[in-house]
Amino acid sequence: MKNESNSSNSELNNVTESVVKSSSNESKFDAYHYYGIHSINNNNNINSNNISNSKSGKYHNSLNATDDESVAELFRPGRQSLENYDLKLAHQRYNVAYDKFLGVNNVKAGIELFANIKDEGFMESLAWAACHCIRASLTLDKAEIDLARQCLRHSEKMCKKLMKNSFIENITKWVVTPNYDKYTDVEVFAQLYYAQQSALTIALYAMETNSVFTLIKLTYYLRGLLRTYNECWQIKRKRKNWADQQARVYYEAHMRIGNGIVNVVISHTPPKFLRIMSMLGYKGTESVGLNEMNKVAFEMNAGFTSKLAQLMLIYYWVYAKPHGENIPNDLSLCQKLVEAELELFPKNMMYGLAKAKIEQINGNFDVAIETLNRLLEAPNLTIAYKAFYFELVWCYAINCDWDNCIRCSEMIRSSKHSPVCTAFLNAVFRYVKGVDDGDQDLLDQATKEFEVIPSLRIRHFGKTMTTEKAALQNAQLYFKKGKRLVLPIIAMLYAGNYLMFIRSEQQLDRLMERVQRAVDQYSSDFETSKCLDDYLTTIFYKGVLYRLKKMYPQAKECFNLIQEMKSRIDLETSIVPMTTLEMGLIEIEEGNFESAKQWLDEAEHGYSNYTAENFVHLRAYAAIRRMGYKTDKEKEDKEKLNQHILNWLKFHEIDLKTYRDIIGSKSTNEPL
Repeated sequence: MKNESNSSNSELNNVTESVVKSSSNESKFDAYHYYGIHSINNNNNINSNNISNSKSGKYHNSLNATDDESVAELFRPGRQSLENYDLKLAHQRYNVAYDKFLGVNNVKAGIELFANIKDEGFMESLAWAACHCIRASLTLDKAEIDLARQCLRHSEKMCKKLMKNSFIENITKWVVTPNYDKYTDVEVFAQLYYAQQSALTIALYAMETNSVFTLIKLTYYLRGLLRTYNECWQIKRKRKNWADQQARVYYEAHMRIGNGIVNVVISHTPPKFLRIMSMLGYKGTESVGLNEMNKVAFEMNAGFTSKLAQLMLIYYWVYAKPHGENIPNDLSLCQKLVEAELELFPKNMMYGLAKAKIEQINGNFDVAIETLNRLLEAPNLTIAYKAFYFELVWCYAINCDWDNCIRCSEMIRSSKHSPVCTAFLNAVFRYVKGVDDGDQDLLDQATKEFEVIPSLRIRHFGKTMTTEKAALQNAQLYFKKGKRLVLPIIAMLYAGNYLMFIRSEQQLDRLMERVQRAVDQYSSDFETSKCLDDYLTTIFYKGVLYRLKKMYPQAKECFNLIQEMKSRIDLETSIVPMTTLEMGLIEIEEGNFESAKQWLDEAEHGYSNYTAENFVHLRAYAAIRRMGYKTDKEKEDKEKLNQHILNWLKFHEIDLKTYRDIIGSKSTNEPL
């Protein structure tokens, strides 16, 4: 396994320079190796567009997005109308607006660009609404969410004005597949953007799913999105006659991105988490999803859609892969992509954050800190500051710099996105520094923070998110243990997979010293106490650090002790399944895949109802995939869709009559 990985990394290094420096469309690279899909046949190389497509003017038809006069003329009201809608003009507006946003990180500027032309067409209207949705997602303010929803209703009306949606046409769709070649390009794009506004509507409801009303609305719109998306996919497959081939490319790119996201997300998600996803009835095949995204990002000249696909893949690589899996992968090509974009958009927060994240993953924490602090000095969105401070917290935590940890956690304390987690971080850093320094004032501050955490709980999709649930349970544990936690910083770094980013033996040794002090502190429990929760917790993290130092016999000794003493665990019930997971990871690293599979299967199926359950499932699932075992999901029978919804409503104690009452007349013709 290691030889294969080293070979792929060498191949990446050989082709990286040609991908970034070439100004033609003929340079090639192995996109599957780039995104970690080592099991795909190496002959599946894809043709790469120049990464800096914006330099060639292909996206903008030679319009300079920084030329204020040209931009003003492009967005001048009156250039577009529903009666004579011009898709080329609409796409050009999108391309320029996207690059303008990348340059200035300003959602308000996007709103202003489209506000005066929102009545000229469905694309302009949706762009205007999407900017409002972004602002709502950044603030989570109810007034902003309501305003964004009103904007989406406007977009829905604009789409319907140009869709094929007469009564006769809608009825005949249930009997025979329409001849999509008889639709105009504008009509099929209206259908596509109708689906997109439905997706944004769902996202808004997901932001505030704290009531029966929003939960039911969410299920209703999910079903509508499924039908609309399926019809859009049929159009992509069956429509042959396009008045404009570039319009076909844009349409195909939109559909491939959607299909790619669905496949990647579902194929990476353990079955335990698929209760809601199964409602959608989609299959999830990792290779299909990544191939779709790669095609849009690097093969298709689809303007802002290609740039968006590239950005999605970059963030998949710097967030989803490192935090959801067990090994840090080679990021050399990803780094080249980010640097190429930063040449075009040097102040962009998304590429800047990705650059800092790459340094963090590579173990260059001081460089990451320097990069993040530099980003904080530039004008960016409020949410960007929170993201920068959030990543700074972990860099400082690995360096055991508690003062800066407290400072940064205080800066994100008021976040509405995950108030439980930010309050927990604030409490833990004060607790750890208070213990280290013997500072009772800090310990009292930590206790007050732990006390308020339960009141900050929020729900999404009717459930508390995994990270918030873990923070809540650990806050309760703090009081159950007499205002005490065992190695809470190490535990958080482990849960977030940040320990995997440490490449320095000196940093690992510094953390090992901290763990060893805790081992010595609680070693007397072995003889004097019936419960060994504290002692075995310290032994577990000692074993984890031994594994990271590749001292496998010592790591196994720690984990075997936990397995032998598991009957003496009372509160820390996550230790045993996490130990089982760690044993599987050691077997993988030693090349014993059969033994590893047994350990990982036990970790995934042998335990339930413990704090770190979701974390263990994700990590075990990723390890199984790493060994080459298939984790793709077969497609659900669409006939089961209604039953999935009924089961979900039942799970949240919502009766069918309430569902119908809230949905109202819209659902009178629905089968459910």
